[in-house]
Amino acid sequence: MIEILKKNLKINDFTEKTAKRILPIVEEHSDEIVDSVVFALLNDNEVVNTLNKNKVKLQIIKGDLKYWIGLVFSGRYDKEYYEKIYNIGCTHVDVGVEAHIVMEAVALFMNETISIVSEYAALAQNELLEIIKLFNLAMIIMINSYGDELLAAFMQFTGLRKELFMKEVELARKQTRRVEEL
Repeated sequence: MIEILKKNLKINDFTEKTAKRILPIVEEHSDEIVDSVVFALLNDNEVVNTLNKNKVKLQIIKGDLKYWIGLVFSGRYDKEYYEKIYNIGCTHVDVGVEAHIVMEAVALFMNETISIVSEYAALAQNELLEIIKLFNLAMIIMINSYGDELLAAFMQFTGLRKELFMKEVELARKQTRRVEEL
């Protein structure tokens, strides 16, 4: 899966070199980046309610976010990277973080990171595009986990086998297409 995503997003050696070049700046300013994103997210009652419901301490969240952004700029985008980011998405599903909040957080991280990095390093337009690709890759992987986790929960709840369920979904799609053609 990671190789398909990398191909589709055009993540290549230049992307990895850009990430590694930027990583020291991101690490040096990670507190600033994380604080800015957390401050913005805490204006959302849904985020605050989710944190309170799960009794999560803000310092733990900030540490987790610093770890995540370090992964995004690790320069290593392989199966292990995919699994780490995917598991983060699964954790979000488990604690009830809605997908739209994840997407908002990634967008906030991207904006803040580009803003901070631009202050400390001259970035060419193609490097900015690489940064955007990296955040998109992480977001896609995390959002993939939402569908998989929800499908797994549904399958467990209903007792259906995945193959049977997917066959029924395909049949329903074919019927819908036939009706639309009429």
